[in-house]
Amino acid sequence: MKNLINFLFKGIALIVMIFAFNISFGQTTVKVDFNTNGLTAGDTINVPVIFNSTVDIALFQILFYFDKDVLTVTKDTCTFDTIWKYTNPAPGKIPYFPLTNVSSQYYGKTAEKISWLSSGNHVPCNNRIAFTLHFIYHGGTTNIQIIDTITTTTTTPNYKTIMRTSPSTSLNNLTVLWNGGSASGNKVPYTSKAVGGSWANPSTWIQNAVPSSSNATEVIIASTPNNPTILDTNITTTFNVTLNAGSALTIMPNKAFNVGGNFLIKSDNSGTGSFIQNGTFSATASKVEKYLKGNEWHIMSIPTTSATANVFNAANTNNNGDSIYVKYLINNSWNWIYLVSTPLVVNQGYFVWADTIQFHHPSPTLNFTGTINSANQTVSTIGGTNWQMIGNSYTSAIDWSTVASRSNAAGSAYYCWSPTASLGAGAYATSDGSINVNGATKYIPAMQGFFIKSLNTNGISFTSANKVHNTQPFFKSSNDLNNIIRLTASIGSRYDETVIAFDQIATNNYDIANDVTKLMSNDSIVPEIYTIASAEDLVINRFGAYPYAVPFNVNLLKTVGNNNITITASDFSNFDTGVSIILEDLLLSTTQDLRINPVYTFTASLGNNSGRFVLHFANPTYGVNEINKSNVSIYSYEKDVYINTNDNVKEISIYNIMGQEILKRSELNKQALYKMTVNNAAGNYIVKVLTDKGVYTEKVFIK
Repeated sequence: MKNLINFLFKGIALIVMIFAFNISFGQTTVKVDFNTNGLTAGDTINVPVIFNSTVDIALFQILFYFDKDVLTVTKDTCTFDTIWKYTNPAPGKIPYFPLTNVSSQYYGKTAEKISWLSSGNHVPCNNRIAFTLHFIYHGGTTNIQIIDTITTTTTTPNYKTIMRTSPSTSLNNLTVLWNGGSASGNKVPYTSKAVGGSWANPSTWIQNAVPSSSNATEVIIASTPNNPTILDTNITTTFNVTLNAGSALTIMPNKAFNVGGNFLIKSDNSGTGSFIQNGTFSATASKVEKYLKGNEWHIMSIPTTSATANVFNAANTNNNGDSIYVKYLINNSWNWIYLVSTPLVVNQGYFVWADTIQFHHPSPTLNFTGTINSANQTVSTIGGTNWQMIGNSYTSAIDWSTVASRSNAAGSAYYCWSPTASLGAGAYATSDGSINVNGATKYIPAMQGFFIKSLNTNGISFTSANKVHNTQPFFKSSNDLNNIIRLTASIGSRYDETVIAFDQIATNNYDIANDVTKLMSNDSIVPEIYTIASAEDLVINRFGAYPYAVPFNVNLLKTVGNNNITITASDFSNFDTGVSIILEDLLLSTTQDLRINPVYTFTASLGNNSGRFVLHFANPTYGVNEINKSNVSIYSYEKDVYINTNDNVKEISIYNIMGQEILKRSELNKQALYKMTVNNAAGNYIVKVLTDKGVYTEKVFIK
């Protein structure tokens, strides 16, 4: 092989592609002649291959090399002239083989071969197109070369370009000549498809080729969190890489991603790009954006290993005064940040407000530069059931349910201020990893700050195992759990939620490990609803035994219209169907079976409407002793005795501990819930219920 000369013609918008080279076999030549203008990425290129021979051809094998980042063969690699047909083809014979990777290396690139065996036929080839190669152009520059010989990387024989007048007779004096040829033009930006996939798979990219320094000016990740782009091989680039808002990119373990340009994670009002580093990563410069919608409180955490409060100042587009306000909670004390030189701490939560009304400027985007957080993180906790504001300092969401150390927080719960909750009034979205309230999920978004109620000084630890791609609209309720019921109090467009759940590991009192304390928003026009156990206000209340009467309050601080509040029960479709769920309004002395009618409307008083509502859970199959297990639930709340049964009740009697009858009711109408008030001294009493099925007794405590 000799006389190799490559001519490269570059243009700004005009692409010229010329191939003209020959292989001589005595009086035989193989000519690839291609000349076209105006190629752009995505064009199909048809390259004719011309044979000119004074002798008939019975066999040929030609090896081609081209840069597969610039050109790829199409599904139908080539089109053969009709001369390449068997006169009487044997069964199973095919007239040609498509371009085939020969597992060989040529200047670091794999070669392709195309071959045909006539099975005895001799084909005349007098200056005619023998076949046409089909390529798709992806931008950039490459040569197409015919290679006479290449060395394999295995012990198999070398591959050669050959031509024969019979299967065993080669043409002599093989000489490879080429006098120029290249495809040149502008490189193009490469964008991943929404369906994502492996970085090294051409189908991951809109351009249907893998981005490289040969064809790409930059890479834009646009794949979604459910289908992220996966970097599952070592990649080194010479260009910029950008993650669009709402996109997702993962570096797999033991893989390296080296960006020879700038790396940017974008953020806007639609979301933020998600980036998980489970391998190694480097870039010439890295920047992470964080969009802040104006005139709302946000809790956030920094995504880089270091930063100062100057990130807020740099995002301030107003030149006449302050417009971004920042405070944080530490040691039970709120602290405002005044100096731009104040260091910001990884995994600390910061309350941020951007005033876009007073100074008439758009919502700001913060820019964090430097090393992106990827290592395991441990946040110190102060204990003492003190409130603490911490944060997710990764550039991806974390799955709170997988954080083992969340048990170091009361109720294993986090609280995040959601400015969009209650249709813009705002509320604390809360989750313990399984039960979610006010739109929370088990996923804590990237750079999201949140509250915990610290139980001890053991800390909260985050690892790569907790990282997930999840950029769905922040906070979404779920109802896929058994034995829960969600109560929503609403007035107009404002609302608040509380959840009650049956869990056999819990008790019917306040359990600091299982119950979740209510964190009030204190918005005057939001009807805040919460249950009460052992004088503790709860947003998630787990109880462990039937029957159970749980009081709840609805707090309203300001008159809204006629103060009509609606309580709606939901998410109880998976609740044990044998359990009755009854709402009692003590003020109006009314009860309502929420399974039959889950909506209750009342006129609220200003304040917390304390002592007005009780939610009753009664399951006749959960009695204290065997005799009472079949049909009747008997229990007490405060000074009241309740009987829940499907039987027809004929008589109810209540006795003091001395066996003296103090109350009796007979000839009772059928009710969902029977109630008798005991105004005697606090203590234990015996309740006897006579039904059409039998007699049932239970000991209760009256306060």
